[in-house]
Amino acid sequence: FCRFSVSSWSPSSRIVDTENRQKRNTFRFLSSITGRNEGIVTLNVLYVSSSSPTLSRSLRVSLSSKVKSVVKSIQDSLSEHIQGEKIYLIIPSQGQNDEIVMEEELNLSVYELKATQTLICRKEIPKHAENCRYLKLFLPDSSNCILRVPKEMDSVQKVFDSCVQRVDSLREQDAIKYYGFFHDDSIYLEMSEDLSSYCLKDFEILEIKKAPVYEIIDMSTMSQEGRHSPPLLISETMKVSDLIRLTLIHFPLVGSASPSLSSSAKRAIPESEDIASNYGLIHIPTSGTSGITSLQWKDENELLIRLQMHQFDILEVKPKRSEDPMNSTFAPNTPSIRLVVNLTPEQIPSMDDMKKRKMEDKVDMEDAEEIIELFPDVNYSNPKLSKSTWNGQIAITNYKLIFITDYENDQFMKELFHIPLTTINRIEKVGRKKTGQVYALSFVCKDFRTVTFDFSPTSDSRRKLYKIAQDRCFPTVFFGFSYVSTYKNKSGKQVNGWNLYEVKREFERMFGGGENAELSGWRISEINANYEFAPTYPRLLILPVSFPEDKLKLVGQFRSKARIPALTFAHTNKATICRSSQPLIGLKRNRCLEDEQLIQTIRTISHSNSNYLIIDARPVKNAIANVATGGGYESHESYQRTTTEFLDIANIHVMRDSMNKLSSVALRMEYSHYSNWLTELDNTHWLEHVRLVIEGGMRVADSVDQGISTLVHCSDGWDRTSQVVSIAQLSLDPYFRTINGFAVLIEKDWLSFGHQFQERVGHGDKNQSEQRSPVFLQFIDVVFQLCNQYPTAFEWNENFLISLLDSLYSCKYGTFLKNNDKDRSVLRTKTVSFWSFANSGTKEFQNPFYVPIQGVLRFNYHNQDIVLWRNYYCRWQRNNREPALTKEEAMLGVLEVNRIQTEQLMDTNRTQLLKIRALEEKLNSLQGCDTVLLDE
Repeated sequence: FCRFSVSSWSPSSRIVDTENRQKRNTFRFLSSITGRNEGIVTLNVLYVSSSSPTLSRSLRVSLSSKVKSVVKSIQDSLSEHIQGEKIYLIIPSQGQNDEIVMEEELNLSVYELKATQTLICRKEIPKHAENCRYLKLFLPDSSNCILRVPKEMDSVQKVFDSCVQRVDSLREQDAIKYYGFFHDDSIYLEMSEDLSSYCLKDFEILEIKKAPVYEIIDMSTMSQEGRHSPPLLISETMKVSDLIRLTLIHFPLVGSASPSLSSSAKRAIPESEDIASNYGLIHIPTSGTSGITSLQWKDENELLIRLQMHQFDILEVKPKRSEDPMNSTFAPNTPSIRLVVNLTPEQIPSMDDMKKRKMEDKVDMEDAEEIIELFPDVNYSNPKLSKSTWNGQIAITNYKLIFITDYENDQFMKELFHIPLTTINRIEKVGRKKTGQVYALSFVCKDFRTVTFDFSPTSDSRRKLYKIAQDRCFPTVFFGFSYVSTYKNKSGKQVNGWNLYEVKREFERMFGGGENAELSGWRISEINANYEFAPTYPRLLILPVSFPEDKLKLVGQFRSKARIPALTFAHTNKATICRSSQPLIGLKRNRCLEDEQLIQTIRTISHSNSNYLIIDARPVKNAIANVATGGGYESHESYQRTTTEFLDIANIHVMRDSMNKLSSVALRMEYSHYSNWLTELDNTHWLEHVRLVIEGGMRVADSVDQGISTLVHCSDGWDRTSQVVSIAQLSLDPYFRTINGFAVLIEKDWLSFGHQFQERVGHGDKNQSEQRSPVFLQFIDVVFQLCNQYPTAFEWNENFLISLLDSLYSCKYGTFLKNNDKDRSVLRTKTVSFWSFANSGTKEFQNPFYVPIQGVLRFNYHNQDIVLWRNYYCRWQRNNREPALTKEEAMLGVLEVNRIQTEQLMDTNRTQLLKIRALEEKLNSLQGCDTVLLDE
């Protein structure tokens, strides 16, 4: 689309060889939009006449045929009835189209006929169709319609308004005021002109799209409440003199000398060239290099497009009292009208943009969230959740998929229909585009939610939604990079979760500051300061003071991924927990003296006479199998005074299969008649895996509590190792049972020590990588089990754990993006931390029964102590969801229990008092008797 600047303009200047141009371009323009060049249609022609019965004929014709050839064929077929008389073909009204009298010189393809089309044949034109013009309109939503307008309605503005009122898709659009008619794809029909000035045919093809107009507003009313003059839309091909006249009509003059023009003066302005000629226009740019000194009166015959106006530029209409506009512009007490360019043609919003903005006001949107695409007329039906069939539209934002409908105050359905895009695990097409078949899309999510939406087979929405969802659900750049929000704590101070954990601060917390830290035998090493020594390890490591730095490089060569033994926790009894990856023993039974010396040094620092305990989280058969691939485990022959134990925790692939089974079983929990549900749950082995993780963590905690230092590793030391050492620290240290402490624990042992969140969760992975595994989900499930066993020992509640998992999948925060500390270091200044939200004083995460318990907690790991986390795995099943209690609800519950127990005690007391009184009466009656009944 090219825009040309011309020195003069009139409607006739755009009419060049109209007759030939229209014949040449009509079919080409239509074909370029509809893509229909050739084809065969079946015409069912009904001949209607008052003097004879209705006759029908059927014929197959090419769309490239002219109407007159069809008329000739019908005349030949009905020659005995017509007898050479002229006939007219009429397309009956259907949908948005009016009844159309077909023109003989046009091709059939112009009329968008169906594959089987019914036509009416008459000898005369209907009276309502006489003296009419037909407009074939291509609409902004890619549809089209043919409307009939009377020829006496010649004003472009009136015809446009009439068409808007008759087309549903245009009538309700706020942005339609910025649209207009275009002819031959590029010629804009000025609203102030007549259709006759464009020499349009009786059947004409027009397109409705964004008009080349400026929106200007009165600057004097912008800051005044209750005074808002309506904006003025002006064409870029309008002359400066026309703009001055329109301005004087629509806006009041402001100035002490002449506050406003009278109504009679305003009415006189358009007809009086003398009045308008006394005023001039000054363009005041607010951007670029133009300055005040360059201001000049604009030529009255100049087109507005030549002014090169930008948004927020100022246009001032003033009386010409001087040849120098500067003197007139800034003269005191000079009446003037100051206008502001609110929108330029390039900034005019499209209908889709306006619909998106309107929709954004109806739905809950996050900061920086915006609607990308809307898909109307979508249905959702699930009898297990609701008896209703929900009809609405799907909005795809840069963060969520939202099904917008009337939720009828149903909060459960509202939450169900707000799905963060990266939470979606896969998208499945259901059914085919055939009549009577299901035609749907199913979204299977990582948070155990599955929703299926139905589409009309005649719509293209499913195909478009599938394509855009595939791109948006598995992105390379996540919403967390756009999300900007600040959180404050209870005292009003801004919270930055990225500063929550620091190695030096945690080192001092464990050992104390000053001399205590120096005497601990540990130091903070910067051997990995540039992440060159071990890219998946933290930048700072806590290592023995007495172990030389040069030997650490040899140890790094002997440990997988250079993940050497490093301290993660020190108990009050000086026993420690270290973590690492497996040693690279291999089939050759390799040894590394430096690695063996490091283990002995760590054992010595703890001042324990017991053997150093090495916990291998893998099953022993897996550890032995890893020897064949170059890995292995520590043997007591090489590592003196050590004991190695295996925890039998399965690898990531087993855990992934177990979770997939659990997902299917959890979905079937809503079937109350499903008799084998418990058997199916047991076959997933998920609860057994959870039990083994707890048992492994308690094995480490018991060892440390007894003063025995421990080294924990698995294969690479970032999956099972993180689970085990975290459980142990929750048992040993009450600090980690607070919200702040738990955040530090995750930052330290999961994020800093390189758990591969992006690989394991599958952020941006549409290919279902084999590296996916629910390792962190399993850990949070374990934490839930611990909270269930000790409901008052943890500061957080169940809502906190669920919200933590939701943030893991949603990518709203930068906390769980990337795979290690090195990759994540760039996120501190570009994203918001989840801990900023979690520590912002929100009450929904607080456990109302929390009472700090000092000392070690002994977690149970027997089968009967492990339960299914129903509020998470089954939370998208209405009947299996238990909402968490607020603090107020919990206290009311406690008071109610106390009331019931008090009433029960009072009833018991009354019963006992009655018995005592009965016994006293019997004793009194027995006084003076010789015999006492002992059994009484």
